[in-house]
Amino acid sequence: PVTIPLKANSGAAVGEAVFTAAPKGLLLRVETKGLPPGWHGLHLHEKADCSKSDFTSAGGHVHGGGDRVHGLLNPAANEAGD
Repeated sequence: PVTIPLKANSGAAVGEAVFTAAPKGLLLRVETKGLPPGWHGLHLHEKADCSKSDFTSAGGHVHGGGDRVHGLLNPAANEAGD
């Protein structure tokens, strides 16, 4: 397994994501802390590098092809990394 720290837009640590190879894909476990109640989203970047406050060090978003927008429930589709 690979564990990646999760950060809010502010850069504050809010939990971790654990990626584990599975026989037919990838298992993702997300644990968070200190978030207000309600819906929250998350998307994947190319690199696990959040050293810059604007997150440009993390590279682009994982897209999966085509023009996509953020949000699993967005009627215009969503990115593969959402």
